[in-house]
Amino acid sequence: MPKFEQLSPELVEKGHIQKRQIAALENYEIGTLILGPFSKIKKHKHENDWEVYFETPWGRVLGVCNVGESHELENNTHHSIYVLYIKGKNGVPIPADEEIKNFVI
Repeated sequence: MPKFEQLSPELVEKGHIQKRQIAALENYEIGTLILGPFSKIKKHKHENDWEVYFETPWGRVLGVCNVGESHELENNTHHSIYVLYIKGKNGVPIPADEEIKNFVI
């Protein structure tokens, strides 16, 4: 299993954020993030991919970002949060809302 690395500094607005890519497939990227207390990923645009991200281990959907949209992610708590992300690329359609809500981690 790959080790956690620091998220690219150009994406970090504040705090300590680590990333681990679990799978890099032809049409998908799956990975995990650890957002330290009071950390924030800067607002950024997904030009050629979409992203769905979940808080683990509860499976709560934190956000859905379609191709061409922008988003940011912030942890305003005193504890780290753990995030599972799935990115679709190469024109793969984003799952329907109902499929995302029923995703089980």
